[in-house]
Amino acid sequence: MPTSSQGAQREQEKHVMTKGILRSVLFAAILAPAEPALAITTTGPLAEYVAKDDPSFCWAKQRDGQLGTAAVAEIILTSQTWQGIAWKHRLFLVKPTTVAADTKQGVLVISGGRWRDEYQHATGPLKLPAQARLFSFIAEQLRAPVAVLEQVPFQPMFDGKVEDAIIALTFDKFLHTGDPQWPLLLPMVKSAVRAMDVAQEFCRDQWALKLDAFTVTGASKRGWTTWLTGAVDQRAKAIAPMVIDVLNMQPQMKHQLEVWGDYSDEIHDYTERGLQEHLGSEAGQALRAIVDPYAYRAALDQPKLIMLGTNDRYWPLDALNLYWHDLVGENYILYVPNNGHGLDDFRRIVGSLKALHEHATGSKTM
Repeated sequence: MPTSSQGAQREQEKHVMTKGILRSVLFAAILAPAEPALAITTTGPLAEYVAKDDPSFCWAKQRDGQLGTAAVAEIILTSQTWQGIAWKHRLFLVKPTTVAADTKQGVLVISGGRWRDEYQHATGPLKLPAQARLFSFIAEQLRAPVAVLEQVPFQPMFDGKVEDAIIALTFDKFLHTGDPQWPLLLPMVKSAVRAMDVAQEFCRDQWALKLDAFTVTGASKRGWTTWLTGAVDQRAKAIAPMVIDVLNMQPQMKHQLEVWGDYSDEIHDYTERGLQEHLGSEAGQALRAIVDPYAYRAALDQPKLIMLGTNDRYWPLDALNLYWHDLVGENYILYVPNNGHGLDDFRRIVGSLKALHEHATGSKTM
């Protein structure tokens, strides 16, 4: 059942529904509204950066093959050049044995990993990543093409830095220079947008499938990217961000101090640079207007399934309360018991993703 924060006062509801391969418990909470802490962003550096042409954008099919009965193509994608660095990715496209006749919506899974130059020069039989069977499983369950984009962000960069260390560095650069193209989430989102471009073209030309929309998902930083992609690209008809429970960033950091007496050890890359202390400054507000999904909440009106693991050391268990009431549209929450930040209950996750995808395509209701 869809939830709405309109007219909700001091009450909570829990609904249990069964979807997908396994029973997935989705808790839909209606929370009392609070005064917004951050103005809504409708245009700005993120949308402008994503829309800007980049002559380095290109792609080529590297290899193809089979995974069980599913067809798989490996594509090498250069999504952009950012700060003088070419962002290269492996993009896997998976077509299940049976594709629903009216399929117009695929799935984009935003993933991570380090880039290796040998990827671009690989020959011989297709070698799939360790999680490839999961991609095939998702495609077969949803009866829809699945695109899996790796190397988001492109890494390593800046003297071998990866993951949060790069993001923290770029936030620090923005705070000191004011250059709106520094925050790493901009090229991360652009890489997801370019992956959708390629998936549409390849599926049309090679598999005779016309896709005009996607269910977008990713975990942690890729969940952050999922939120922001949903804010700037209308093809993201449904989003399922995973284990990123930090919308409304400044109050979230204050809440961590109130709950734990310190910031989470898991975000030490940001703490070591003192970034939390700058979030309330003029430059910090400008940063949040670019990278905090909470700033884009009015644009995020598509069906959303937020998937979190309890006992996640990154975020307090009640972090959702600081933004849930301000989300618009249909909003669902799945807490996976004792899964932490890893969120490895794959059958439950895929079953819930299937429920969201089928709801967004109109084939079933949540």
